[in-house]
Parts: sequence; structure tokens; C-alpha cells
Amino acid sequence: MSAAAVEEPIEQPTLLEAAGLISSQFAGHRVGIIGSRIVVTPPPSASHGRSLSRLTRVHHPT
Repeated sequence: MSAAAVEEPIEQPTLLEAAGLISSQFAGHRVGIIGSRIVVTPPPSASHGRSLSRLTRVHHPT
């Protein structure tokens, strides 16, 4: 006769706790919750920032 293994249930983090964990592990990334999903966006690159600055100057000249 063999004994069945008894497993204790693993406590799952809440969505907010999981987003916080991800945020702490990926510095500079934007972490958000949309609906019931966690969305992670990488930080913009330097070339992205330059392009955005040029577009802003073209559309809003001073």
C-alpha cells in the first residue's frame, strides 16, 4: 500500500501584487493593468525620444 502525497495549495498573488513583482524586476519598464491583464511596455530608446522630439517641433513650432 502506498500513501498519496499531500500537497498544500499554493497561494497565488493578486493581480496588483503580480504587477508589483514584475515592476520591481524590470526597472524602467511601464507596468499596468488593463482589464484583467498585466501589460508591460519597455522603456523608449534614445532614437525613439529624438523622433518624438522632432515630431513635436514640426507640429508645434515656437
